[in-house]
Amino acid sequence: MFVPYPRVTQVIGEMLPNDELVRWKRKVGAKEAKRIANEASAVGTLVHYRILNKLVKYEIPLPRFDVKNCPKNVKTLCEIADVQWDELKKSKFKIKRGRLEVEKFTIEHDLKVCGTYDLAGNFSVFGAPAKWSVADLKTSPVARESHFIQLGAYALFMDPYPEQGVIISVCPYPEKNPTLEAKLYVLSKPELQERSKQFKGLLKGFHEKHPGLKKFKYSK
Repeated sequence: MFVPYPRVTQVIGEMLPNDELVRWKRKVGAKEAKRIANEASAVGTLVHYRILNKLVKYEIPLPRFDVKNCPKNVKTLCEIADVQWDELKKSKFKIKRGRLEVEKFTIEHDLKVCGTYDLAGNFSVFGAPAKWSVADLKTSPVARESHFIQLGAYALFMDPYPEQGVIISVCPYPEKNPTLEAKLYVLSKPELQERSKQFKGLLKGFHEKHPGLKKFKYSK
């Protein structure tokens, strides 16, 4: 699928400096770094698919990915993530009745960018009153700078603008997440607005860098 604008993750990936990632690639080598990244992407895709499908009455299409990239224990990892999600919903993260958006693809013509956010709805986090929120699901053990900016970008797609943002870390790797507990990162509206502002700056730089690009291949 081709779209007229770059996707959020493409803009952040190209424009946000990531010295730590560069050092890691040099340390493990390009071939091994690609293998690890492809494996993590495959696991993340399946975890997203399984969890988000539980929230809708229809079947979310399975995203394309190369089965060869899946680790041998992929089924176990997905089952661990399922348990983490179910435990999280029992107490710390509640989805209230009302408008709920899952895997929503959006093209923002004014900003000239597109993307797909995982969740939007009225969410209660850590027992606080429910608020209109945008949420993104991750399988990394901790939230990174790029994740917060990504959340701020998706907030720009929503009407009305969300009252809070939530990053949900469902990391099924025991070596990275010894307690195997899901983590929540909550951004207040002012914090989310600051991340939206950061993204706008990256997006401006991207369009200045690529003034002639008119068509982009889309993948989440």
